[in-house]
Amino acid sequence: MGYGFYARALGVFWPLILFSIFGNYVELGFITTLLLIVSLAATIMFGSFFDKKRKNFIKGSFFVAGILWVVRLLVALPLVAYVVDSLYGLVRPSAEISVDATTYSNAGKNAMEYIIYRETVIHTGIIICMLTVIVFPIPQIGLIFAAIGSFLLVFLLK
Repeated sequence: MGYGFYARALGVFWPLILFSIFGNYVELGFITTLLLIVSLAATIMFGSFFDKKRKNFIKGSFFVAGILWVVRLLVALPLVAYVVDSLYGLVRPSAEISVDATTYSNAGKNAMEYIIYRETVIHTGIIICMLTVIVFPIPQIGLIFAAIGSFLLVFLLK
């Protein structure tokens, strides 16, 4: 569920908050492009490193991501948004690669059931997050869910 919280905030709530900070699509597109470039570089750097230090790498990545989600709650200036998003661009690939690799490694003989269960739980988290924001229409609540999701992943991943 934590990964569902995390994913929904990244795809829906953070872009809404960024748009309210920047006020136009050009700057929002620029920061998104910058994030993707930084994430690409980080993916290349972290890919092989992950294979060597899997457990600590996952927990460390999600811990830093959780802190960055909390910091995002305080972002109000475009320059700070650029910095926080760039830092997140470095952490995001390490966290996501780690979770995906661990998931598929743990699937074993019952891979289909494992993946269906995983996706069901992730989407349950997404539904909980979305329903909460519908009841309390404040996009920052989605960021709080993302921070909770990141910290849950730190403490619950084996």
